[in-house]
Amino acid sequence: MQARTNLWSRFAGWANAARQPQDMTLEWTCCGTPGRDPTEAYLGRVDAYELTIHSCLHCGALWLQVQSVATTVARSEPLSRADAEAFLAAAPGTERRTMMRTWLQRHLQPAASGASRAS
Repeated sequence: MQARTNLWSRFAGWANAARQPQDMTLEWTCCGTPGRDPTEAYLGRVDAYELTIHSCLHCGALWLQVQSVATTVARSEPLSRADAEAFLAAAPGTERRTMMRTWLQRHLQPAASGASRAS
């Protein structure tokens, strides 16, 4: 019985931590006190990633959240206003997925290919 109570107590702690607002100062570097705007634009899924556009409440900087579906690891990358407008203007489906795939290859692959060249 004690083990079950202990397990539920831990679960309650994890659930409470998940409900807390995320500290964006650890990831976003746009301003001194970044905060995620509750409105977001979900772009969709391409390959093993889901992409969502977010903006900073304080300075309005745009960020593209890239979440790996396989590992549930998410990271945010700065996004230009022109790229954001192009994503949102693209028709959902093949056109948007092609744009997302191109953006991912341009922004996420250089680190991996640079590491392979150094080997």
